[in-house]
Amino acid sequence: MLKSMLDLKLPICATIGELQRMDLSFTAEQWDLMEGIVKVLSPCEQVSRALSSQRYPSLSKLFPLISLMLEGLTNVFDVNPVRYEGLLIFRNRLMRNIKPRFHNLAHTNQDFRAPKWPFVSFAGFTDPR
Repeated sequence: MLKSMLDLKLPICATIGELQRMDLSFTAEQWDLMEGIVKVLSPCEQVSRALSSQRYPSLSKLFPLISLMLEGLTNVFDVNPVRYEGLLIFRNRLMRNIKPRFHNLAHTNQDFRAPKWPFVSFAGFTDPR
């Protein structure tokens, strides 16, 4: 929704100006904050799109995608430094909520063939794709 709103930024601003409802307009800081939130959530969106594009869920893709999502969240501000500390807090809280659910995925180079992951190996082997 925020991504769509950012795509429609000019028409939104023009409509608010045309209606003379400046109380509904966003400040430049608020627009920047929305862009930052979209950046932080983009790794989550990519994983969500990858998993929802399948006709049926695939366990063989889940763990690599989660690892990539965590790596993406970690590196989201490497290219563009963050302007608002709130975005860092938001990213850190998001990661703090995701990591305990997938605590065994500490590193992206995790070997899923290890004995503690037999169901993942089986799912990868039996996946018809």
